[in-house]
Amino acid sequence: MCRCRGPARAGWQVGFKVNRPDDRFVGCAPQPWPGGSAGSAPHQQQTRRQRRRARHIPSRPTGSPAVDQTDSLVLKRQLLAGGELLYAVFDGASLSNLPALLAQHSSTYVCLLRGELDPELAQVAPYLTALPEDSALLDLVLSRGLGQHWGILIQSAADFRTLRMHCRGALSVWDETGRPLFFRYYDPRVLRVFLPTCNAADLRALFGPISAYYAEDETAKGLLRFTLGAEDTLTSRLLTGTASPLAAAATVQPASPTSSPSTVSN
Repeated sequence: MCRCRGPARAGWQVGFKVNRPDDRFVGCAPQPWPGGSAGSAPHQQQTRRQRRRARHIPSRPTGSPAVDQTDSLVLKRQLLAGGELLYAVFDGASLSNLPALLAQHSSTYVCLLRGELDPELAQVAPYLTALPEDSALLDLVLSRGLGQHWGILIQSAADFRTLRMHCRGALSVWDETGRPLFFRYYDPRVLRVFLPTCNAADLRALFGPISAYYAEDETAKGLLRFTLGAEDTLTSRLLTGTASPLAAAATVQPASPTSSPSTVSN
């Protein structure tokens, strides 16, 4: 079992299962995580691991588009149809030169790791950024990003500061022994597997000010849209470039509350 604790100011905490903290599908790893105290041995070890991983990432997106232009335009219309603002949480470990890419194409973005980071850690950190309708980053994600695990999309009516606090808080989780873990929920392979396992309390906490999460599906041709419905039920819908908007839908019954530990107060 693992406890997920949100921002202290937001005051939410929730428990959920973590069978193997280092499992890539669970998306957790022991802390200290990037941005931890400088000079600590675990911190230095993680820096080296991430540096080695970064060497194998191309300097810029390459290859043929995963989705053709017509399909990406259809996906874009579906994403923007609701009128709410669209954001992305990008993974610097999967999208090379992310800070420079954001500096060039976004006016509103922030690193989700606190404090001043080593430049190499800053390259592989997660970042929250706004995606307006005319965003070149949004076009890039829809045309070349699906299947590359660059990150997730979210929709929210909250202001950017509130959203930043929520997304930053979701990075921190604790196992049953109280050991801190780093939760890579912004990896679409993690999010699409994890959300259906949550109980109602988990879902309320993880959604918070977020009205919808989007993660690439396993075929890399569409996006899974996760929303929280009546009685805190999770609804997933598949958006593709060829199907009618939100054509495929499924309601996932929340897991039993007994599957998670009780809430722990601060």
